[in-house]
Amino acid sequence: EGSVACTSCGAGTYSGEGASSCSPCRAGRFNGETGRACKDCESGTFTNATGSVACKGCDLYFGAGYGSDTGATSCSRCLEGYYRRPSDATCRPCPHGATCPAGATLATLEIDPAFFRFSPESERLYVCLMGKAACPGTAAARTPPDAVVRALNGTDST
Repeated sequence: EGSVACTSCGAGTYSGEGASSCSPCRAGRFNGETGRACKDCESGTFTNATGSVACKGCDLYFGAGYGSDTGATSCSRCLEGYYRRPSDATCRPCPHGATCPAGATLATLEIDPAFFRFSPESERLYVCLMGKAACPGTAAARTPPDAVVRALNGTDST
């Protein structure tokens, strides 16, 4: 007499302390396991439904260049002249030496002629002292040509 039995809430729902029933996770949050609390969708994912058991990937659902902040109910993409890092949804001004079409990400920056960077994950662009012939820009400039690396390392014998 007087005892209350606890019931675990199912996936997509939660129960607050002292609550007598389960409620659906709000949009932007999910719960994929019975008896667990709802969690925010991670950056780059979203859910616009209540009671979600998982979040959807922005890039998979909307296409390349879309992203979101933590706990998002939708996704967006950057305007022309801006790009997005993979870890957050903040649109940042395009760096000097690159062109950023609408929806650009760090990995898809279009590198201008006479500039290069060391990897697609690098935000830093360098002026190519060897000129446009050595660093033609676009996809070819995502990593520096071997001659540029040798010159930077002081091992160029030419």
